[in-house]
Amino acid sequence: KSDQQAYWHSSLNNGAFSYLGNIGGIDDASELAIITLAESELSHARADTMLSLYQIQLVDGNGKQIRVTVEVGHLSVEAMRIPEKSTLLPNYPNPFNPETWIPYQLAQPAYVAISIYNARGILIRQLELGHQAAGSYISRNRAAYWNGRNFHGEKVSSGVYLYHIEAEDFNAVGKMAVVK
Repeated sequence: KSDQQAYWHSSLNNGAFSYLGNIGGIDDASELAIITLAESELSHARADTMLSLYQIQLVDGNGKQIRVTVEVGHLSVEAMRIPEKSTLLPNYPNPFNPETWIPYQLAQPAYVAISIYNARGILIRQLELGHQAAGSYISRNRAAYWNGRNFHGEKVSSGVYLYHIEAEDFNAVGKMAVVK
């Protein structure tokens, strides 16, 4: 547990608010911060008001950056530690039919692409995920998604497939099975 300091600044239409304060007693399994807007801060807002959070940066007691995720919907800020090394994790479910998720972790920001090959080594699908921030992409709403279809939109047949992640200097391969 350690005392950490958080600072954030946000704008609500033309108004702005900031927070600077200490957050104490945080361990690795806890939420670092939850930003809650008081009713008085939103009282002048229209129904179509957009809240903008920007330049959010959190660091632990050693100065190591902690990844910040802004969850839209109920507007909570979730902090996660940036992984020490990039990793490709097993897809789930496996075996699957008709869809699967491919989780991974990035130690550094990178352009991420996942290539899917059939058992003969022929590329059947490319998932271009674009530039991703360092962090964990494990849950269904963050992991790479494959609908079990090839480049032509056709469902792939039962069998073993390989998936290859490429993220800057990081490369790894996993194996998955389609069962119908």
